[in-house]
Amino acid sequence: MNNRGVMKKLNLIILAVLLGISIVAFQSCNPNKGNSNENNLLIGLFAAAGQSVPGEIKFRATLNNRDIECGSTTYNLPGGQVVQMRDLRFFVQEVRLILNDGSKRKVSITPRDNFQIVEGENTVALLDFTKVGSGRCTGTSDDAETNTKISANFPKGNFKGIEFDIGVPPKLNHVDPSQQPSTSPLKSATGLTWSWLSGYKFIRFELTANATNFLLHLGSTNCTGDINAGTVTCANSYRPTIVVEPSGGFNPDTDTITMDLDEIFRGNGGVPTSAYADGTVLQCMPIGNAGSGANGNPTTCGPILKNLGLVPGTVAGAAATADSGKGTVDLTTQQPIFKVVR
Repeated sequence: MNNRGVMKKLNLIILAVLLGISIVAFQSCNPNKGNSNENNLLIGLFAAAGQSVPGEIKFRATLNNRDIECGSTTYNLPGGQVVQMRDLRFFVQEVRLILNDGSKRKVSITPRDNFQIVEGENTVALLDFTKVGSGRCTGTSDDAETNTKISANFPKGNFKGIEFDIGVPPKLNHVDPSQQPSTSPLKSATGLTWSWLSGYKFIRFELTANATNFLLHLGSTNCTGDINAGTVTCANSYRPTIVVEPSGGFNPDTDTITMDLDEIFRGNGGVPTSAYADGTVLQCMPIGNAGSGANGNPTTCGPILKNLGLVPGTVAGAAATADSGKGTVDLTTQQPIFKVVR
C-alpha cells in the first residue's frame, strides 16, 4: 500500500474510533479485509482505544477432576456409585465482564449457526459438552458437534471477573421450537424443551449406570398465561446468575471457565450420600416446591438448587414473582460450581 493509502486508512481508523464504530462493522466494509496484517493493525488500534474486538469465552466441564466424556469412561458419585456421562448442555443468555472498579460491561454475543442467536436485545448461546453416537450420550444440538465456547465481541485485557446468566430470556423461552430458524439452537437442541408453556430446559445434566441414574433438568416452572399473546409468566424463573472472580483476575484470552460437576453434589450439606442407594433414580426437575412429587424430591433438588445459587421456589399461586429463584452465587457460602482452574 502506498503512503496515500496508509494515510487514508489511518484517517478512517481515527474517524471510526471517534464515532464509536465497532471493529466488526468496520472490517465488514473494508475492501482489504483479507490482509491479515492490516486486520491485526485495526484490531490492535481498536483495542487500545477501548473498543470491543472479536474473541471467545472458553468453557470446560469436569467430574472427579477429569474432563468429561462419554463412552466407557466412568466416574464416582459421593456414595461410591460408578456412573457414565450421558448428557451435559446448558444455555447462557447474557455475559458481563466485571471491571476492576466493580462495574460491569455487557459482552456482545454474536450469531453462530446451531449454537448462538441474537434477536434484538435477546441473546442465547448453547454450550454442549456431549455428542450423539459416543458411548451412552443421548443427543446434542446438531447430532454431531460439541460446543465449549461463546463467540462474542469484548475489550481485550485483564478483568476482575466474569458474570453470566444461565437460561433462555423470557421473550424467547415460550416460543414454538418448530417455528424457529433451522440454524437456531432453540430449534436444533433436541431434548431441551418441556412444552411451549413451560419453555426450555436451561440445564440438562445426566449420568447413568445400569439402574442408577442422576438427572438434573432445570428450567422455569409454574408458568401460566397465553403463549400467542406473549403474556406467559413463571412463578419460579430459575435463571442462576453465576459470578466468577478468580484470584489474579480474569483474562478471556488465556482463562477457561471450568464447570466442576463434583460441586453439584456437595457443599453446604449437599445431597446426602444415603440418597445414592443402588437402583435409585435421582431426579432434580424442580416442578412445584423444589422438585416435590413424581418429578423429583426435595432431598435431591433443594441442595442442588442451593449450590447453583438458587432458592427453591414455591408452588403456583403462592406469593412469588417472575424473578423468584433468580440468585447470585455467594462465593463466601456456596461451593463454586463454576471457577477458573490454573
